[in-house]
Amino acid sequence: MSAFLFENAHHVWMTISSVINGVYWQAGLSPDAIHLFVTLIWFAKHWMSYLIGANSSRADIMNDSNFLNLSTRNLLKILNEIDQLLQTGFSDETSQASPLVGCTLFHNEGHYERGIADAALGRLGGTASHFTWPESYTLSTREQLDEAEVVASAADVLLSAQVSKDSFGNGRALTERMAKQSQADFISLHDDVYAHQSAMAVLSAFRTALVDLQGKNIAISWAFGSRFVLPSTAHSLLSLAAKFGSNVRIVAPSKFSLLRRVYKDARKIAKAKPTEITEVEDFEDAFIDADAVFALNWGSFDNFNHPERNSSDAQGFEDWYFTRETIGDDGLFMTEPPVRREMVATPNLLSSTRNLTGEWLARRIATLVSTIRFVREQNDTHHPIALL
Repeated sequence: MSAFLFENAHHVWMTISSVINGVYWQAGLSPDAIHLFVTLIWFAKHWMSYLIGANSSRADIMNDSNFLNLSTRNLLKILNEIDQLLQTGFSDETSQASPLVGCTLFHNEGHYERGIADAALGRLGGTASHFTWPESYTLSTREQLDEAEVVASAADVLLSAQVSKDSFGNGRALTERMAKQSQADFISLHDDVYAHQSAMAVLSAFRTALVDLQGKNIAISWAFGSRFVLPSTAHSLLSLAAKFGSNVRIVAPSKFSLLRRVYKDARKIAKAKPTEITEVEDFEDAFIDADAVFALNWGSFDNFNHPERNSSDAQGFEDWYFTRETIGDDGLFMTEPPVRREMVATPNLLSSTRNLTGEWLARRIATLVSTIRFVREQNDTHHPIALL
């Protein structure tokens, strides 16, 4: 009832006011009756203000199954705590009042995800229990959701990483359905479209070094290599950097462009802020004015079902790797480990103080610690909260 009133507060208040005013002006009331109606008006107004105020702290929670929105305010809260955690060495204040039980449900997860979950829950004084889909047979989507429900019932927080190797986007779709039904708080570490956790770790490193992200020039670039990972982190970084008011430049050959839908969503965000989102296909001189560069060797969407074709499509782009001279004198550099030298970046750049890649893992752990605490704090109604 209160949720309905909050969502329709203006209309409810206008209806109450209209009824009271109509009776007041047309009924020829006594002074006592007038006083009563004035009292009713005051009570109704302050009651609605209370409902609005009580729910304002939840304004960043989406209506759909308590999904949290990664608004700029929420992002700032998480990133601020990341710096605090790293500065204090994960002090005992991060521990929960009672041991936190986290369960993971991963499928084709990234190289570091299991270790990150273990470390983050350990920092919180909790434990991680790991689950995955059976490998001896294939589960239907409904069976996967049933399995997720079983795992969630045993957890305080369910950590997910879902990547489909059959059809691009299926991992994201499954993640959303898992989150809607989860009986526990739900956090996606990554899927086949987005990787907000990694992107927040990258942004926190850039923000600490640059002090502020608003108005800064951030380049997200494809780089030559042999890994050909999904561009999930690049997608998330594009969207989240735009929310911070950064100017974002995507540098990639046409064969390795990012999803158009992600561009479209990011440009909607950029319209509300004084920022620019640009795309270029020329590597040379693309980074001279960049304050920070994130580079990654991602694969082509055209080759999703035939990843072996990425190598041939990358031929001719061997010079798309970073040196100290590629970026400006004060430009920062970062990529996701593990790093293959002489491909994404040269040893002289990787060994320089401008390279922040060495901070990535510690910041990933701090990001997850901060995110878990944030989600748990938002769950003040004992209804599961989801952050995708």
